[in-house]
Amino acid sequence: SLAAFNTASSNTEPYTATEPISLSLVSSDTAHVYTSLTTAIKVQVNYLNGFAGSVSVSAISVPSGISLQSTSLTASSATTLTFKATGSGTSNPPPVQTGALTFQAGSSTASQLTVPTTLVDPYSVSITPLGQYAPGTQGNFTVTVTTNDGFAQSTTITEIGRASCRERV
Repeated sequence: SLAAFNTASSNTEPYTATEPISLSLVSSDTAHVYTSLTTAIKVQVNYLNGFAGSVSVSAISVPSGISLQSTSLTASSATTLTFKATGSGTSNPPPVQTGALTFQAGSSTASQLTVPTTLVDPYSVSITPLGQYAPGTQGNFTVTVTTNDGFAQSTTITEIGRASCRERV
């Protein structure tokens, strides 16, 4: 009878289901994306509890101003997947934008990774002193390049033309 079933003792132990995969960001707590440059966002895929097989890791939420070359990559073992991101801005220079990028392994919302993002120009340039020189005079100025938000690549400044001032009579 059902009553006898409900009162019977059992020697089974409780079972807690766990996800077979976890995701983590490699080398930083924030993904720094720069305008007009490709940035690698590395996601570590960890297989847990003896899981074997392939899994698709997808970017399910991408902040405005950031585009990914591929929004889904497949892991066939514990590995690091590299998503390539490029930033764009609508003003010059664009303001720093913050947001969050969310990755998901398979179809389970329990296997998600939300990564804070910043979108910024990689560097800013200033020229001092700003001003104009009178015709026939010479002057010096300083060009200062300041990196933004951890940008660490080299930058080259190239002269693309010389100003020429001639006085007309």
